[in-house]
Amino acid sequence: MAALPLAGVRVLDFGTLIAAPIATQVLCDLGAEVIKVEPPHSDYLRTTGGPVGPMAEGVEVDRPYNRRPWFNELNRGKLDIALDLQTAEGIAIVKRLVRLCDVVIENFSPRVMHNLGLTYEVLREERPDIIMASVSAFGGDGPHRDRIGFGPTIDAASGITYLTGYEDGGPVKPGNYFSDFFSGMHAAFSILVALRYRARTGEGQRIDLAMREVATTIVADATMDVVMNGRVPTRVGNRDPSMAPHGVYPCAGEDRWVTIAVASDEQWAQLVAITGHEEWADDDRFADAASRWTHQSELDALLAEWTVTRDRYEVMQELQAAGIAAGAVLDVKDVLNDPHVRERGVYSSVEHPELGTAPIRNLPWKLSATPVTVDRPSPTFGQHNEDVLRRFLGMTDEEIDSLIERRVLFTEPRVSE
Repeated sequence: MAALPLAGVRVLDFGTLIAAPIATQVLCDLGAEVIKVEPPHSDYLRTTGGPVGPMAEGVEVDRPYNRRPWFNELNRGKLDIALDLQTAEGIAIVKRLVRLCDVVIENFSPRVMHNLGLTYEVLREERPDIIMASVSAFGGDGPHRDRIGFGPTIDAASGITYLTGYEDGGPVKPGNYFSDFFSGMHAAFSILVALRYRARTGEGQRIDLAMREVATTIVADATMDVVMNGRVPTRVGNRDPSMAPHGVYPCAGEDRWVTIAVASDEQWAQLVAITGHEEWADDDRFADAASRWTHQSELDALLAEWTVTRDRYEVMQELQAAGIAAGAVLDVKDVLNDPHVRERGVYSSVEHPELGTAPIRNLPWKLSATPVTVDRPSPTFGQHNEDVLRRFLGMTDEEIDSLIERRVLFTEPRVSE
């Protein structure tokens, strides 16, 4: 098997929460060696980020901060060192590590790295061809540069929240950390471009990624409608600008649904035949695409009367067989057990020392020449302190013990004082 695409690339990761960690998760899966620098109080996702998983059999010490699914999903395969950057020695260790790394990534507000004395200009003194990626809410310059924010903030500031929701309701947050994941993927791609540039020119560079600008690209069509037509789009729920029926319809069972999208008169005729409601074909309200769109509320109500008595998978399979776009709405358990998902290898089972065996999402693309398999768990807090300091910096046991005693290096999260 060929080496992974990023074999030989080393990344120093100051990421917290979602955006930067999802970027380094992608890089790590592709073969990069990622050293995650955690603060003494630990990553937010370790301490408060969602539910705590059960302890694996045989684990004697209850350390819930090592069993957070959110953290473990985003940090699989990384090395972990818990270091206090508020100390001069902590900063000195970081600078020594930078000399051995190809990429540094952080997603603090822009003032943080400056206050720590770890700006791009400083890092270049340690390694002239370093690539530094900074992910922040509003970017590294401009009047909003010091405003902090993450997913929900960015969803609102970019216009996504305004456009999400039903026609007769208010704005709705589109999903948990929606903009964080998009921004993380953009950051990963930007780093790949910078690595390619450096391979060609020998020069590094700084990447300034503003999450708000990433999120704005998601509503590009709405933005163009304002610019070109002077129209401010409104919330439309699940409706489409031209297709009808186009929505989510109830099915038999509790909270069971199916999506249906009819794109042409031919598909409409097929839908009429499948439902057995031939009278719909003779109804002037549904005579053509424009009429169906105008009267879609009435059409949705009629179609829901048909779907509500049927199994969601049966509806999906019957309509898809006729060339109509349809899909059963799945909950998380449905997705994990879906035969297509299993056949495609969307998830891998990874053994975590304290959490046990758990499914981990693989990358959403497959590479034929350099296949990627997720097979390493996320690190426990400070798990690789000694490994990183010995292997990369040549420190002795006595030096490492001294760092722990003087609270520069941590083996468990520091409780707020």
